[in-house]
Amino acid sequence: MRTPSALLLAAAVAIAAAQPQSFADTDAASHSLTGLDEQAVIELLGNPKGTVISGTSKILYYERGYVTLSDGKVVHNSIVSPAQLARRRAMEAEEAEERRVARAAAAAARKADGEAEKQARLSDAAFAQRSPAGRVAYWTAFSKRFPEVSAAAELAAAQNELGETVRAETKEELAKLDREIAGTKTAVAEADRASRASSVHGSGKRTKARRERNQLLEKLAELEQKRYLLREEITDQ
Repeated sequence: MRTPSALLLAAAVAIAAAQPQSFADTDAASHSLTGLDEQAVIELLGNPKGTVISGTSKILYYERGYVTLSDGKVVHNSIVSPAQLARRRAMEAEEAEERRVARAAAAAARKADGEAEKQARLSDAAFAQRSPAGRVAYWTAFSKRFPEVSAAAELAAAQNELGETVRAETKEELAKLDREIAGTKTAVAEADRASRASSVHGSGKRTKARRERNQLLEKLAELEQKRYLLREEITDQ
């Protein structure tokens, strides 16, 4: 049985063969243009679909090919006959159809593989125990490998769980930071008392006490800045 593309090719050739033959219709036309000027080319082939000029060269683009002129005369062309053009278009259509069929077959096979892999993962107890981050990474990669298979619900669930995990870890870190800040404030208060007490024991001890107090104040400022950022992070989540 002949394929639709083969039938199209035969029909196109038959139609082209039935057309009246003129100088511009023959296969020999491309060899007969050399030496002609632009006006003669236009009289034979009609107005070009596009033109490019570069220095003394000019290229006229037609549906059936192109004509190159240098100093106003044709020096080269690729014009084909209507029959040749019809065969070319039919072949291109047939190749395009073959590519479409191949892509459709590949997509169908990929979908079948993706559905099978998705069901295998959803029924895999070990996979369910993966970390939320691991499952987010897996479903993200899965969606790229198998675009025909939806994994949006699985990815969204893993992302939500990951978000909850991150929020819990952030809150735990914030609580730990609060305790460290409280301890540092206590240390600053003790340093203040030590600084006042050292004033009666000489400038050396007083200088050392003040330096320790300043170091604690710097540490406290850093801890409070970190706490501020963590609180902002929790708010954004």
